[in-house]
Amino acid sequence: MRTETATSTTTTKTTRAKKPTASTKKTTTATTRNVVENVFPTNELNKWLSTRTFWNHDEWVGLLNCLRDKGYKQWTDTQEGQTKIGMYLETKRQK
Repeated sequence: MRTETATSTTTTKTTRAKKPTASTKKTTTATTRNVVENVFPTNELNKWLSTRTFWNHDEWVGLLNCLRDKGYKQWTDTQEGQTKIGMYLETKRQK
């Protein structure tokens, strides 16, 4: 008596993740900025405050420009947002 067993071979195809294209990078950056816009810039303000106990108008404008460049336009481009940033700085600064 002869017994035959059938064996099957399974081929697994591996695919590599595609490298991000220029358009994908732009979308990711835009998405990140949208998320950043909705978040109050606490970490950035704390870092800025760590080296200052007082500031002048030029430093204030520089801070707003830096935050704007990082995507915090919701906070830097409106009077209400600037007021909240200013209140945070005045409350947290070391006197």
